[in-house]
Amino acid sequence: IILIGFALLILAGALLLTLPISTRDGQGAAFFDALFTATSATCVTGLVVRDTWTQFTWFGQAVVLLLIQVGGLGLVTLTSFFALAMRRRMGFRDLRVLGESVSADGYAQAKDVLRIVVGLAACFEGAGILLLMLAFVPQFGLQGIWISIFTAISAFCNAGFDLFGQFGAYSSLVPYVHNYYVQAVVMFMIIAGGLGFMVWVELIQYPKKRKLSLHARVVLIFSVLLWVGGAALIGLLEWNNPGSMGNLSAGDKIMASLFQSVSTRTAGMNTIDLAACGPITKLLMSVLQFIYDNIMYAELNTKSDYCQCCGYDGEIKIVEDDGKLVWECPKCGNRDQNKLNVARRTCGYIGTQFWNQGRTQEIKDRVLHL
Repeated sequence: IILIGFALLILAGALLLTLPISTRDGQGAAFFDALFTATSATCVTGLVVRDTWTQFTWFGQAVVLLLIQVGGLGLVTLTSFFALAMRRRMGFRDLRVLGESVSADGYAQAKDVLRIVVGLAACFEGAGILLLMLAFVPQFGLQGIWISIFTAISAFCNAGFDLFGQFGAYSSLVPYVHNYYVQAVVMFMIIAGGLGFMVWVELIQYPKKRKLSLHARVVLIFSVLLWVGGAALIGLLEWNNPGSMGNLSAGDKIMASLFQSVSTRTAGMNTIDLAACGPITKLLMSVLQFIYDNIMYAELNTKSDYCQCCGYDGEIKIVEDDGKLVWECPKCGNRDQNKLNVARRTCGYIGTQFWNQGRTQEIKDRVLHL
């Protein structure tokens, strides 16, 4: 169902982009160009065959932004949220799909996770929009509001699309290589969207619980190391390259290196000419991107479980109780899901909530190969 939903969303987006109202020349985008753009936006890859600003009207840009937002948060997540907001009754199939989408077991837990995901996204994107408006409204006037909205959402969803083609097609954030404020805000949005909602939940709850799961610690520590280490290597390799950052001031070089290191996390934005970078730098960025894409899986062979009752941080076990599978701390016997942190990979993604009985049985049956 989820796959079919995304396919229909991409097709609908492509058809909208082929309409005359979507392009500045009034002829509409060619179907395969529109299909590629819709797919890239929905899958937040940042690859483009048409510059978003110079080729698309405000309507076409709005279609691209909607695809980015839905693709970034998830089709099921958004449709379920609006259904709950309008108090529409959801059927059994809807609830099952919602639970699978947000890795939750039960309707109540799915609603809680849903509120967290949408709430955090709204807070971060809203903050990013307001911060960028301080820079873009004075520069662009009322048009700066739309540019701020588009840039904040695109950066938060790590989509790579931008509206700075007015400085030159496919220019990205190169015109802002001297503007540390804009770069800092965009980096914050990229980081906020890239860390993952459950890591932010743990950070928000940290003052109360005073404990982070191994999964959250791994993600945070390795992210910081990669941001700083990647920036140092990029700066070292490109410091004297006149095609990329060789002609910049020392401060601009440091900021550009840090921005490019953060943006390598599939964000797709840049403040220097990436084509002019050396082959070793391009290889480094590819390696960083691969690591960023897989950092969520760093704990696959090290269970990031934690019992809040006794502090046990080994593997939380699955046991059978009266025909039902439950998670239990092997040290103190705690079975309260609200006091157990468990993370497992399901459907290709790391899930940090508890699962339905079928999925729990599948997890229990897994064999660890050392």
